[in-house]
Amino acid sequence: MSVTREDLAQIRQETTASLAEGSTSAGPGGEPPGAGALPEICRPAELARFLGLSDRSVYEYIRRRDLPGVRRMGRSVLIHTPTVLRWIAEGQGGVSRSRRRSS
Repeated sequence: MSVTREDLAQIRQETTASLAEGSTSAGPGGEPPGAGALPEICRPAELARFLGLSDRSVYEYIRRRDLPGVRRMGRSVLIHTPTVLRWIAEGQGGVSRSRRRSS
């Protein structure tokens, strides 16, 4: 399964609308609005549920290195939630090419 630019645009739109329904100002520590809905560090399945995506889609973003704030610790994948929410709210289409592996 491949995640397209259209998929990312839809996720961005839905997440921005979801965040707009809640608080419109940054929370304590400067995290983006809506960050309290998830723990500061979450797993891919938790992020997928929050964004309304399949686990497979989130893992595809991780595999392609298109999702910021991801860290691997052994076999575990951990995601820094405020980084992802900020990335979505700012409308960034991808992470910098310098972070991607060459195929």
